[in-house]
Amino acid sequence: MRRLSLGMRGIAIAILVASAFVPDLDRPSSRQSLALVLDESFSVGANHMGHAFLAELREQALSAQVELNVVRVADRAVLERNVHGSEADPTDFIANAGSVLEDGVRLAIAALPDEGSRRIVVATDGRGTRGDLRAAVEDAASRGIAVDFIGVGEAPLERTRLGAMSAVQSRVAEGESVELEVEVQGQPHERVLVEHYRDRAAIGARWTTLDADGRATVRHAESQAGSGMHVFEAQILAASGERFDRTRSKTAVLVMGKPKVLVVTLFGDQPTLLVDAIRQSEAEVEHLQLTDGRLEADRLSEVDLVVLSDLPLERAGEVSLVSGLSTQAQDALVEYVRDQGGGLVATGGAFGFGPDYADTSLARILPIRIEDQGEVDDPPVAMAVMLDRSGSMGARVGTHTKMELAVEASLAAAATLRGTDRIAIAAVDVASRWSQRLAPASELGARRDDVRSIRAGGGGIYVFTALADAYRELAEAHEPIRHVLLFSDTADSEEQHQGCPFRPCRSTLPWAVDFARDARTAGITTSVVGIGQARDPDTRFLQELAVAGGGRFYLTTRGADLRRIFVTETRAAALSNLREEPMGVRRADPSPMIQGIGDVPTLSGFVQSQVRSTADTALVTAEGQPLLASWRYGLGTVVALTTDAGGRWTQSWNDWPGAGQMMRQIVRFAQRRRAATRADVELWLEGDQVVVRVDVPLGEATPERLELFAYGPDGEAKRLDASLERVAPGRWEARARANDAHTTVAMARVRDDQGRLLGEEVAEQTAVGELAQLGLDGALLDSLAALAEGRRDPEVQDVLAPAPRSAPVPMPVWPYLLVLAAILVVLDVWLRRFEKRRHVDLSALMPRSTPTAADDPSEELPRAA
Repeated sequence: MRRLSLGMRGIAIAILVASAFVPDLDRPSSRQSLALVLDESFSVGANHMGHAFLAELREQALSAQVELNVVRVADRAVLERNVHGSEADPTDFIANAGSVLEDGVRLAIAALPDEGSRRIVVATDGRGTRGDLRAAVEDAASRGIAVDFIGVGEAPLERTRLGAMSAVQSRVAEGESVELEVEVQGQPHERVLVEHYRDRAAIGARWTTLDADGRATVRHAESQAGSGMHVFEAQILAASGERFDRTRSKTAVLVMGKPKVLVVTLFGDQPTLLVDAIRQSEAEVEHLQLTDGRLEADRLSEVDLVVLSDLPLERAGEVSLVSGLSTQAQDALVEYVRDQGGGLVATGGAFGFGPDYADTSLARILPIRIEDQGEVDDPPVAMAVMLDRSGSMGARVGTHTKMELAVEASLAAAATLRGTDRIAIAAVDVASRWSQRLAPASELGARRDDVRSIRAGGGGIYVFTALADAYRELAEAHEPIRHVLLFSDTADSEEQHQGCPFRPCRSTLPWAVDFARDARTAGITTSVVGIGQARDPDTRFLQELAVAGGGRFYLTTRGADLRRIFVTETRAAALSNLREEPMGVRRADPSPMIQGIGDVPTLSGFVQSQVRSTADTALVTAEGQPLLASWRYGLGTVVALTTDAGGRWTQSWNDWPGAGQMMRQIVRFAQRRRAATRADVELWLEGDQVVVRVDVPLGEATPERLELFAYGPDGEAKRLDASLERVAPGRWEARARANDAHTTVAMARVRDDQGRLLGEEVAEQTAVGELAQLGLDGALLDSLAALAEGRRDPEVQDVLAPAPRSAPVPMPVWPYLLVLAAILVVLDVWLRRFEKRRHVDLSALMPRSTPTAADDPSEELPRAA
């Protein structure tokens, strides 16, 4: 009996332990439930078929004892509360906000019980705006829920209607036109009147004729929108067909304040055509001279577009009075374009896109590729630079004399040569004083101090002496290109005839012009840089000298121009990537930058380069080399104009009506379309909920203030109360209720504790993707129905029939095991008590005996004697 009791106790303990692990048992369930997901978005139109199906389903579901759930889907999914009422719950959907079919299916899954026959019927055209409908159907199939699909909606040409409306640019600057497009679909060759609205106010209507496929795109440009957010709408007012839909199509555009443009030049000159176009577009123009300051990252963050006008690049180890764009400035520009979405326009010229650009950080963000001089197959060069050191060269230009600037210009010109090219530099008054005899350009670095020691003297320059010494220096040079660059004062060029420093001179004396012509015949060319006015007495002589010498003549009134002129001339003489000759221009890729400008006149020069494979080329030369190229780099846009933008090369554009239009379009195309940000801000709408997520890089300021706005169809902003909460390292989130079923646009601005803008984002609830093609997507519905053991276009009695699979009712086993264990415990207790009573009763029935002396331990036996 004791063993039996112990066995029961052990079994009870084992049952108690096992009850936690024994799985439930399944038993069949006769329960039957159904969920209808009814698409009521704009693309399905009036959806008469879907509502008729729902009405019939309401009537038959009760008699068939099928539990019915109804989920209505448009911009959000809503579960009806009074399914069998006479009318559906009033829920206001946004007609143009599209549909979230995934949310509708997932809500239907949640509404169905966990047992019995379960089925979902989706009445839709299959055109959702966002979400993954296939993923939701796969989820239902994995739970054993069958999903049927009923194709609803109008045929594409059943009624004349609007499709998606969109803006070419969702952000424009104040003063720019807002360009809108809306699709119209209807009967072939039908005439349709479409009206546009801004913030509910009519802004114009126009007739359009549909093509043979019954389609047309109506475009409208609106230039009167002030700064701020605007909601634009379109509606059909009349059509030659019998039926048309008056539902409005919507989109939103943010009009920002006047754009800020920073024009960066080496000296004071600005590209006139480009700058005039910027000012005409009502942008704020700021000018930065690299001779007066440096380009810093903080300055870049405040502007929407940076124009680099014919800039050289600073070279490592170069010490110069006038340097180019530093490596730090180039890195700041890369970050400005890539990470802050800034716009960049770079133009060519004497310095722009020179061989020194190759393999620099700035070159990597340009849409054109520039080859290093070592990669260009140009013939060797021997050059003699003859500098006027007359007294007039002591005049100051800013903080430097003309002589100092001329010296620096000659050094800069020498730097454009290859190291194996040879150069000689001399200062001339009544005689030539060589600071560098003809030697490789690579050796000039060791003699820079000698060249910079040149000072202005007195009197004028002896031109014939200078030419004779230069030609003599180059006479024995073996290089195919031998070139003289003469610098002279246009009011003080003496010795125009050999041995006659002052005029008049005998005509029988050798003339410098003939001397230059003879040198050209011998293979030595001559160019002249004159400083002074065109009316000066020696200007014509110097010009004739350059023509006879087969070179070019440059005239300037400012010493600050010398560096650009010397570099231009040297690059041209060295046959590098600079081309100075008449060149035809033709169109290449379509681009907003050249829209409506007509034929482009011939240019006088440009910088040779190669377009990158992923860039767009709007204009090319007659030979196919890029003139105007662009591409997206990171968040920003970069445009390269390989000619100047209002200088010597584009003088033919001054009288061309399309020049200003093209320059304005270049500016609009390239400028930043979003505020400078230091944080990544995400914003989206979930029905009437506005959700904000902010990611802040390590080291940036913490977001402290959130400005959140919702916009209705009237364009009026409504401030939403929301605060950011930290949800992870470097991440903050906020959620707010729009409190307006018609909210289609939201904007968020995030600031730090100092009020500085960290990030800005705009979100629009749009149906562009859904309305791109109207009509039923039958192929999609077929594939989704097959995925979840469903059917296409079933009748009401079909969907009320049991589904192919029925989920059993889970029956837990542990309660029964606990009852069994309890019974065993009771039996164990009873057996132990029974055993105890039995033992007591048996002891009472046994007879007792009288003890004897032998039994008394106190009695001792007698000892033996």
